Amino acid sequence: MQRIIVRAAVPAAFLVASAATAGPVPVEVVLAEGDVVDGRVVTGLNGVGATPADTIGFNGTLADGDRFVWVGTGPAVFNSDFVEDVTGAEAPTGVSDAGNWIYSPSVDGNDSVILDDGLIVSETQPSFDGVPGFITFNSRPFMTAGGVGYWISGYNETDPDGPTQGRVLYRYDGSAVTAVTVAGDSFGYQGGTFTIDVGSGIDFDFDVSPGDVNRIQLVDAAGESPAGDNVVIINGEGVHREGDPTGDGDNWDNFDRFRILDDGTYVMTGDTDGDPSSDEFIAVDGSIVLREGMTVDGVTLTSGVTLRGIDLLPDGTLVHGWGSTSFGEAVFVGDIGDLAGTSVRVIGTGDVVDLGALGTGTVDDLEASTVLPGGIAVSGAAVYVNLDITPDGGGGNFEIIARLPLAGDSCPEDVDGNGTVDFDDVLAVLNAFGTGDPGADVDGNGTVEFADLLAVLNAFGPCP
Repeated sequence: MQRIIVRAAVPAAFLVASAATAGPVPVEVVLAEGDVVDGRVVTGLNGVGATPADTIGFNGTLADGDRFVWVGTGPAVFNSDFVEDVTGAEAPTGVSDAGNWIYSPSVDGNDSVILDDGLIVSETQPSFDGVPGFITFNSRPFMTAGGVGYWISGYNETDPDGPTQGRVLYRYDGSAVTAVTVAGDSFGYQGGTFTIDVGSGIDFDFDVSPGDVNRIQLVDAAGESPAGDNVVIINGEGVHREGDPTGDGDNWDNFDRFRILDDGTYVMTGDTDGDPSSDEFIAVDGSIVLREGMTVDGVTLTSGVTLRGIDLLPDGTLVHGWGSTSFGEAVFVGDIGDLAGTSVRVIGTGDVVDLGALGTGTVDDLEASTVLPGGIAVSGAAVYVNLDITPDGGGGNFEIIARLPLAGDSCPEDVDGNGTVDFDDVLAVLNAFGTGDPGADVDGNGTVEFADLLAVLNAFGPCP
């Protein structure tokens, strides 16, 4: 069934969703391949990100080749909106709580970064903030919950069309671009001073806390052996180094993904140099809390598993996705205080899902890259996953951005999530009447109708 997207709201109210539920797992579909946006059919979706306030962002492709950036409840911009020749887009799309956005398309053939307030940087232009030479590429666009943009650029000291000679992590606060970390910078670690390798010394893996308080990233130390050159730095100071003891009987071997909070709590993933059957890990503040070989909610993370992604909330809620030849792919959510003991499997390959107006189907794949961020995200209200679905009754597979509400909210009638069922919620239901808008579909039956309006009117007043 083709859905015409008028307003695909992402609600703040939520119900319980779990893969352990009897029957098909109820899944709210934010957007699906085959949906119609701006009069054109969606043919591809690229990852998903979310903020604590439940603003989501991703980009996608339309049948005519145009790209769009989706923020919160609908498309915020199309590549075709610009006067310049804007094409493509890297998978990550950054968003803020307030709905600001950042993405990295090509502009007139040059790798670029565009924010909601305009084009910020393009390949071949002069570097910013004292960095020598010219921009050679732009990648990994990211935005804090407060709306500060970050990305990685390459530079060549003399030739705008030359190869990359170094990398830099840039920051844009709405008024100026500043260089946060530059190849050749010095940092301290365990009483020593190291220099970031010029070339590819700044890795693409980094994170910034929601309030722009803390930054964590991976760098290569110049002049060190390959077995000990990877260093995790926080706010410019080293905290972990490849080859150093983990405190769990082995040594750090490599680092992959990072998340950090305003209070300094951080999560990192990677591998140790220990037994291959238990080397993949998730660590909190430098202590391994979950690793390959352990069992989580009845699923054993058997030898050969790979982490497909993580995301972290300020309250310590962590979503983590794993892939394995034994159990396929699965997404879990738990608390970092006891990740192994609290994590619950919320979705995975082989699950039968109820997609409302799109019918039922089976999860065929978790569209989360082991290299690029995105594909798995968590907000204060829900887990978001980019899934590939095999529909029941035949037909080709299609991608969706799925919303899996977290348990705990008893006020689905509060459509706008402000804590009170009021006239704004009535208007939201009326504006979405007759559609499949999951934000206004209070009873979750796939259609916004009189029963949803009645539910809102009956619940008028503060949420319990």
